[in-house]
Amino acid sequence: YPFSAITVNNYLYVLGTRRSSSEEYKSCYRFSPRTCEWTKLQNLLHDRSRFAAVHINKYIYIMGGFEGFKRTTRIYVNTIERYSIENDQWELFSTEGPQLSSLAACTYDNLIYLGGGKNGQ
Repeated sequence: YPFSAITVNNYLYVLGTRRSSSEEYKSCYRFSPRTCEWTKLQNLLHDRSRFAAVHINKYIYIMGGFEGFKRTTRIYVNTIERYSIENDQWELFSTEGPQLSSLAACTYDNLIYLGGGKNGQ
């Protein structure tokens, strides 16, 4: 799927969605199972799909993915964005992220570990 989903503090975060084929993959939402309500969050900084997301402390990090096609070649994203859960704000965290899509990520001891992925080769 083009979006990523992650749970944080009993909320479900769905990141990088779109409502129609003409929209970019930037929309973000938070779902509360307790109230059954969706809340629209700040958009991602860059259009991206098939990326990984992890949660560390008060932040959600997203990395990898691709932002679209240039003719028949995918344009892979190498930036890492960080979302402040407290402030509903995305920021550019790094420009040296993995140029991979469809990758998996997890955390252990406040470190991010990546696995798999495709780079078009």
